Amino acid sequence: MTQLSWTNSLLILSGSKVKEERYSYLQLSIKENYSKRELDRQITSAYYERYLLSEGNLPSTNKIIDEDDYLDTRILALYSLEFLD
Repeated sequence: MTQLSWTNSLLILSGSKVKEERYSYLQLSIKENYSKRELDRQITSAYYERYLLSEGNLPSTNKIIDEDDYLDTRILALYSLEFLD
């Protein structure tokens, strides 16, 4: 029994840039049992990058930003607001 369809595997391999991103989409797709359409939407809306930003795992820049200035930035990073243009 396979955990991931061939179509989803191809979407992940062709839509991911680095192996960490591929692994993340593989795990997410298996865990959430994504259809082709839902997985494609997650990849095209850059779910992986948004997740990294929300968790703070990206390398920091030299510019220091006070978190009190942007209280809801972390919350907004979790949602895809692509329908707002």
